[in-house]
Amino acid sequence: MKSANSRVIRKEFKEHIDKFYWKPLFWSSSYYAASSGGAAIEKLRQYIKK
Repeated sequence: MKSANSRVIRKEFKEHIDKFYWKPLFWSSSYYAASSGGAAIEKLRQYIKK
């Protein structure tokens, strides 16, 4: 998910982001793991979009 978001953000806001992020990495090397508690994928998508 982080890779896909990074590509979209870099493409859409290239001129602005290039001023601050000169490395090919956009996110830190850390990670986050969580559970959705069995929620339907469509509900998760709606939550993320909002």
